[in-house]
Amino acid sequence: MIVSIMQPAYLPWLGYFDRLQRSDLHIVLDSVPLGTANRNNFTTRNRVRRAGPANEGTWLTVPVAGGQHDTIIRDVMLANQPGWARKHAETLRHSYARAPFASDVADIARVIQEHAEANASGNGALASLLDVTTERLCEKLDIRTPMVLSSSLPVTGTKSALILSLCVHVGATTYVSGPFGRDYLDLVAFTKAGVQVEFHDYAHPTYTQQGEPFVPYLSVVDLIANHGAASRDILTMVTR
Repeated sequence: MIVSIMQPAYLPWLGYFDRLQRSDLHIVLDSVPLGTANRNNFTTRNRVRRAGPANEGTWLTVPVAGGQHDTIIRDVMLANQPGWARKHAETLRHSYARAPFASDVADIARVIQEHAEANASGNGALASLLDVTTERLCEKLDIRTPMVLSSSLPVTGTKSALILSLCVHVGATTYVSGPFGRDYLDLVAFTKAGVQVEFHDYAHPTYTQQGEPFVPYLSVVDLIANHGAASRDILTMVTR
């Protein structure tokens, strides 16, 4: 069984979904600390194409309550910052108003805003927002890989030991790791446990966007806005 394990992300990029669709089971790694913001942390943010002459990427960042960098992702709460979801929704609708599949983007924007408004009284959990938005994106990409939360599994540990324990617990024979796994995974331990490690070095495709030049590494929302139902074939570079 091929297993992937990734932290949840806000409106993830193409590579996230490519790794997910290559898996028989995906484990949402929500039992680790949120961590500090850095160039590789997309748990609370991602980029979409900015409307206008600049044609560049613009960040959408979900506000979370302060002092939560050491908080487990599943326990992180959204900040009491009225209007942020409406602004995200408006940015998405405005940025892709002229895209061929603007209606798909409007649907995603509606999910973000409605979920935030439904949880406004109690601020809501970040993980819940990430769950519903990723689920809707998977629907649009026709990705049906089963998912399980790491927080629901009786597994402990950190770094490489945690990943291996999760793999062993669910019966993985192959673990599909991101490229940064080369920096910390104990490959000898994986081999001894009978789990093969494959590194996912994603080759980002170039596709037709609104405006030029082409801007890579945006949220998959950008791909969906421009290509609709064909998006999965483009992100996987597989012709059905």
